[in-house]
Amino acid sequence: QGRYCSQAGAEVIAAQAGVPVEQVGRQRGQAPVKPLSMLIDEVVS
Repeated sequence: QGRYCSQAGAEVIAAQAGVPVEQVGRQRGQAPVKPLSMLIDEVVS
């Protein structure tokens, strides 16, 4: 999945940061070091 959405992710990050996509750089997918439960995700959001 990361191979297909890395460009879209870079575009979103660039738009939010107000910088060119080239400045964002290449994105690399990586599994989390420790899985987070859905409860933690809801609390953070």
